[in-house]
Order: sequence, then C-alpha cells, then structure tokens
Amino acid sequence: MKKLEKIAIDTILSEFENSKKEMIQNAISAKSAVELAQQNFKEIATPLVNYAKEARNLLVEDSASDEAMQYFEERMSAIIKIPFTFRK
Repeated sequence: MKKLEKIAIDTILSEFENSKKEMIQNAISAKSAVELAQQNFKEIATPLVNYAKEARNLLVEDSASDEAMQYFEERMSAIIKIPFTFRK
C-alpha cells in the first residue's frame, strides 16, 4: 500500500468515525445489550425446556400417539413461547 493511500484511507475513516460517533456508540451499546439478553435467555430457557421435556416424558411413558405428542409440543411451544420439539 502506498503511503498516500494509507493517508487517504485514514482520513476517510477518521471523518467517518467523528461524524458517526453517536451511532457507533449506540451500536456498541445495543450489541452489548443483545449479548446480555442472549445470556440471560439461555440461563432461563434451558431449565424451562428441560422441565417441558420432563412433562412430555409422561406421554412417552404412556405410549401416547404421535398426534398427541405433536399436540403437546404445539401447546407447550405456545405456553413457553419457545419452539418445543422432543422426538422419541
């Protein structure tokens, strides 16, 4: 890379960074919030899905029909607001 190209690129990037500083900070903050939300969701959703699987095991033990299993999965998904499937 030529020295002149580097200077031009650095100038463009500096102008971009200065003119979009607030948007950049908002994006960084939003990304951090999303990462924290994902972590919190995983901590809560994992045990919740495990409890749902335990509840479904009652149907498995009783040899419920595939139609009954599908109905259970659809209703459980609606209740916990997480797609729930658990195949035999």
